[in-house]
Amino acid sequence: VEAEFVFINDSQEEKKVLMGFPSGELEQKSGDAMESFFDYKLYDFKTLVEGTEVDVKLEKGIEPKEKLEHGFYDSDLSNFPLWYTWEVSFEPGEKKVVKNIYETKNTTNAMGMIQTGYVLTTGAPWKGKIENAKITFFIEDVKPYQFDRIEPICTTFEEGKITWEFEDFEPDSNISVIYNVREK
Repeated sequence: VEAEFVFINDSQEEKKVLMGFPSGELEQKSGDAMESFFDYKLYDFKTLVEGTEVDVKLEKGIEPKEKLEHGFYDSDLSNFPLWYTWEVSFEPGEKKVVKNIYETKNTTNAMGMIQTGYVLTTGAPWKGKIENAKITFFIEDVKPYQFDRIEPICTTFEEGKITWEFEDFEPDSNISVIYNVREK
């Protein structure tokens, strides 16, 4: 996965910003069957700022105890007990491109259902609305009738490719795709 973001310091001051990207537990602890179906672990995570790799730390997340300012409850963040974090310095008015690169493992249950997705809701507390976002999944060798769920409704659906495009939005849901590999 490659996720590219453009951040702008819209103030008149230098800023040092702690940034983070959520991850699930590296090892399952509960043994819950549904927990194993929704695997949010990230592998081989790295961050590039303006094309240069920066040091990242894997840190334990803090679960909020009450409804947060942007309307999410602590359960919205509970799937992300770990965060990859790094610092980025900005000059006044400076724009920087941050790219996160990582691997995931699509999860499969005994009935052949595969779940994959992309977390958008962690962008909800960002300042203002997100100007635009384009998320594309390349899913090869899967026929349209094999899809069980695609949420939210995608912008375009072509064989082997699903795309969502959002403009001027505040994320209130995540992308989820579930399909059956046994029904060929």
